[in-house]
Amino acid sequence: MLSQVLRTAPIRYIAQSGAIKHFLPCYLKDVHVLVVAGRTAWERAGDVMQQALSAGNCSFHLIHAGQQCYWQLAEELADQAKDLDASWVVGVGGGKIMDLAKLVGEIAALPVALIPTTPTTCACWTSLSVVYDSEGKNPASSELQHSPDLTLVDFEILASAPARHLAAGILDALAKWYEISSLVDTTDRHHPSIWTALNNAKLCRDLLFERGPKAVSELGQGQMTETVEQAIWVSMALPGIASGMVTDRYKFSIAHAFYNHLTRIENARKTSLHGEQVAFGIVIQMLLMNPVHSEINDFLRLCMGMNAPMTLNGLGLHEDDYPLLDEVISGILSEPGIANLPFSTSKASLWAAVQEADRRGRISRQNAHI
Repeated sequence: MLSQVLRTAPIRYIAQSGAIKHFLPCYLKDVHVLVVAGRTAWERAGDVMQQALSAGNCSFHLIHAGQQCYWQLAEELADQAKDLDASWVVGVGGGKIMDLAKLVGEIAALPVALIPTTPTTCACWTSLSVVYDSEGKNPASSELQHSPDLTLVDFEILASAPARHLAAGILDALAKWYEISSLVDTTDRHHPSIWTALNNAKLCRDLLFERGPKAVSELGQGQMTETVEQAIWVSMALPGIASGMVTDRYKFSIAHAFYNHLTRIENARKTSLHGEQVAFGIVIQMLLMNPVHSEINDFLRLCMGMNAPMTLNGLGLHEDDYPLLDEVISGILSEPGIANLPFSTSKASLWAAVQEADRRGRISRQNAHI
């Protein structure tokens, strides 16, 4: 019998234009708040945040936390929250700030409100934090005891987000289908939670294949259209639901393993986004499953349609980084979840898949410019 603990959603998730000013004062009233925010995020959302907190008669202490989520920082911020007698932790920023705010709230035993300023990050949905070391390397998931108490997705704030971040979030969301479906065997598919996860991940995949490129194009033109709103909602909610319905055994395959170990390479960390690296990992995974996988070309066309960097050079890797790439491949093979994959994986096959993914990415880029 498959044992299952479901961690499916924030307690309150509100996605609409003006969500911050309309709803934050309804949930945060007459309290002191610790705000953890990225600097760029606060430049975009700070004015409306201050107005909303004032409307709720809330005082706040702002911490600019950078862009990393690691234990020592989370513990220091939790101590500050206690010293300030804060009643809430509020995270304002991208995925790493969302994870940091959740972790601070968990340590300090405080409720957490999340205000994403980058589109399509399911970190504002899930009850886990991806924790790195202080340099942004070696990520590991830390399950939390509590779901986010409040998530406000404000389309007015997200309208000024870079289209590249929307594309990267869409690609990260697509990984849920490719990873979960590659790990679920025939027997498990009949379990209600697995069935629900697969169907949500498949719906996410189908909707984003259909609407993703259009949404990225429209946001790139500064338009917050219905298609953009749908892409944001789908990319945040459906992967979060799918992830919350399955255990760790079904969450970790080649795509995210590639990203996790690519964090060892500084040029990649500085050049490419999480979702872009995961997308390259999806192609590696499909090649390992079947070199003539029917979806590889479709997936690469989708990536080209959103201008994703699907080559090693596009991800920031140079020839000098190739010895480190060998360490990345060894790291992938060391992951315990790799043993659950329904296809054989060796260092030689991984290297071949990485090189083939790079070759196909270059060809796809050339064809896209013809």
